[in-house]
Amino acid sequence: MKKLLSAVVAAAFLLLLAAGAATASEVKFKDYVNKKFGYTVSHPDLFTKSTTLENNAGVRLENAKGTIKMEIWAEVATGKETGKELLKEAQSRVAHISKEEAGDKCYAVDYEGGEKDGNRILFFERGYISGKNIIRFFISCPASEKARFALYVQKMYDARSNKAGEPAQKKGSFTPLVNAVCFSQILHFNSFKTEPDGATVNLTLHNLVTNGEFRWKNKLKVTDGAYYFSRGPESEDADPGKKGVYISPEMLYSDFFKSGKYVYAPSTMSKFVDGTQTGIAVYVKKIPYSADVKINSTEEKNGYEVVKATITRVDTKSGKKETLGDAVITLKQDAKAFFGYKIVSFEPAYGKFADIKL
Repeated sequence: MKKLLSAVVAAAFLLLLAAGAATASEVKFKDYVNKKFGYTVSHPDLFTKSTTLENNAGVRLENAKGTIKMEIWAEVATGKETGKELLKEAQSRVAHISKEEAGDKCYAVDYEGGEKDGNRILFFERGYISGKNIIRFFISCPASEKARFALYVQKMYDARSNKAGEPAQKKGSFTPLVNAVCFSQILHFNSFKTEPDGATVNLTLHNLVTNGEFRWKNKLKVTDGAYYFSRGPESEDADPGKKGVYISPEMLYSDFFKSGKYVYAPSTMSKFVDGTQTGIAVYVKKIPYSADVKINSTEEKNGYEVVKATITRVDTKSGKKETLGDAVITLKQDAKAFFGYKIVSFEPAYGKFADIKL
């Protein structure tokens, strides 16, 4: 009976997630056009209130209930700015940061900013250099709406354009996935086109979970230094939001990978990801290496995103960098996935190396 209830709860939970993803993909977008600075930003059509910002640099938007807010603004670039410098400026004026990253001419930062009616407020801020302008925007929403608004922000970032209307290179929505799979490959050599092996799977998931980039972050709590997925019999009758909520390793896997099924981590990774008969524990520990991923180009082909990147391995203790070489990462667009994409394959152009011992 418990197993039947567990299956019903899991199925209902998945239906709710799918419904949320469908809503995010079906929402209408409209263009905000700023003639003074000559830029356009496409945003979700959710707002009823609009206020022009000082110097007509942008606009402040708000929904009828005041729970969702957005600002879009621009400033003239000097020509010397970089994505890292823009990120550093953003870091200096916000707190409680949960995500931060920068490219050559763009940055992203997610953070918390107080509460409203007992609900934590999340901010998604993005910025990029386009022509002679630095264009920025943020959306704030209740923490319970994170997955939905993450998709909106990704779609906005993908649709960004400059004054001439030329589409900018798409990096925003799939960047966390690319970083995560590249992270797995700087530690473990495993070129794959259909299904990744256990080490690749779990190193990728460790990167995403440790950075809080997974759908169920607000439902699972860190206990004994780990997120537990499908903890076992005691979870079968648990209510969503409480300790032990039913989220299986397979559900976690299928949110990020296009094909195959979850494979348990090898015993050598037990300090970071530990599999048992009742699920897996992802320990929130820092692995002493990081991946420096430079996206060189992206190309859309029949619903697939082909990303060409140069991958560098960094020893976080010594700061020593080792460029491994170029690789091709293929992603498949999927509106129901957490990031709107899933990993299909990883194909390195560099030679095989010995796995790093963790």
